[in-house]
Amino acid sequence: MAKLLKQTRPPITKLTTTFSLPKLHQVPAWGAAEVPRAPHSDTNKSPTSSAASSARVATTDYTIDRAEPCFITNVSAYTHVQAHMINAIRGNTDAHRAYKGEVEMFLERQGIVDHLFDLDQACNLANMDPSLHSAMDKYGMFAITCSETFLDKYIEILKGENKKWAEWNALRKPYTRHLQLFVPSNRIAEYELVVLQRDHFLPDDTVIFYYHRQGRTVSTVTGCKMVDGVLRQHPWAQDSPIYPAFQVRREIAAYNLNPYLVILAAEIKFRRYNAANGPALPPPYDTLMRKTLEVADLLYFQPVVNRDASSVQFAIVNVDVDSRYAQDKPLDSNVASFMEFGVRTGAEGDSGGSTARQRQPATGTRQKDADYWRHLMSGRDLELNDNDMELLREIEASNRAASSHGQSLERVEQWTKTLEL
Repeated sequence: MAKLLKQTRPPITKLTTTFSLPKLHQVPAWGAAEVPRAPHSDTNKSPTSSAASSARVATTDYTIDRAEPCFITNVSAYTHVQAHMINAIRGNTDAHRAYKGEVEMFLERQGIVDHLFDLDQACNLANMDPSLHSAMDKYGMFAITCSETFLDKYIEILKGENKKWAEWNALRKPYTRHLQLFVPSNRIAEYELVVLQRDHFLPDDTVIFYYHRQGRTVSTVTGCKMVDGVLRQHPWAQDSPIYPAFQVRREIAAYNLNPYLVILAAEIKFRRYNAANGPALPPPYDTLMRKTLEVADLLYFQPVVNRDASSVQFAIVNVDVDSRYAQDKPLDSNVASFMEFGVRTGAEGDSGGSTARQRQPATGTRQKDADYWRHLMSGRDLELNDNDMELLREIEASNRAASSHGQSLERVEQWTKTLEL
């Protein structure tokens, strides 16, 4: 905020701010050197964390390079923010950690990520223009999903894997789906924009630009604006192509976006749009929404519980997916047998981990569990409200109860740390 700065030599009063300018870090890909700042007159700190800022100089497991262009527009800018596909869960309390662990363990148990996954890893992050991030994540003006070609591909993969899972479950055998993200043609998907709030997103014939590149150099720019509810390219006619498809290619395969996380994030926005009785979407968007919802339903699939099962089951994790070591060290077949994770008791209504707010429906299906996880996946970068805190307390209570049976999160974490050594 603004404040008055009173100098004694010479005696004069000037305006200043309560924060200093943050240091600009080097971005080698741009040829941009580090820019230090003069000390603040009141020795106040920058409003941004220098530790978090410096961590983004190069790509790591938990961050992405500043030189990576905006996921949506392909434009480069130092001011881009790191956008989570599945929202991060902030806070350092035990309740927050338990809530975060619930989400991550669920994704791992569904075979969507590997046992090393963290919501803050690069496979869940993309650089994005701050205003676009706010329009998408805070206001739900648009969603990002995979192109129709990739959605069809994932539907086929998931139907096959879900069939296998159901067959193995009928035999009381554990099974973790292999969703084939270690195949580059499946992992590096094409993504498309689906505008949900046409009047709020780009009012007054505002144009959004997509930057085409040859290598790192911008070659051409395509202007797009809303035409009858669809974001179309110049010359902005009803038969003009829609906004260009976009993708992310990173040097390390495991750092590329996980398309299933992008689809689950889109499903949250589509679900809320439909729940609010939003108007019917134009054909290009309606098709993408319907197929996205179909893929999400397949991702949330859980087989019928064997009501008479009582033995503890363990699922073998497909560590090829998202493994941070995948590029450096191939997985030995003997190691895989020790990568057992995701405890399933097989008891009625139990889907592993915390049992908070999970109930077995009378039909013997897992629909209510799927609805519970949809609710859990709908986290957002906002302060937790009373309902959130109630859920966290239930999760903590459930985990404490589970600990008496040797299934607490702490013991699972200790186990995985031992495996990583």
